[in-house]
Amino acid sequence: QHIEQAGHTWYILECEIMAITDPPETLRWEAPRRLSQLRGELHDRIKFSMEINEYRAIFDDTPFAHSGGPSGTTARLCNWLRRLIAAINKTEVSPA
Repeated sequence: QHIEQAGHTWYILECEIMAITDPPETLRWEAPRRLSQLRGELHDRIKFSMEINEYRAIFDDTPFAHSGGPSGTTARLCNWLRRLIAAINKTEVSPA
């Protein structure tokens, strides 16, 4: 989801980490971010930490959102983040 605030679009990331303990422990929080923050602090760091063929193999079918926030940005961002989560869970991408 996203909100408009102070003249900017903010994307609300719903985050969750689950510890495999008995009983399982889950930590949940929301992280509001602008698209430029997500691109620079998340997407670009991941992309440039990988070989281009590795990045393409994982993310070619789910491109990151276009700059400027055109129609469809939220959907593209959600799809890319879902693919990132799947890649982390499969150990294709480091969570660090």
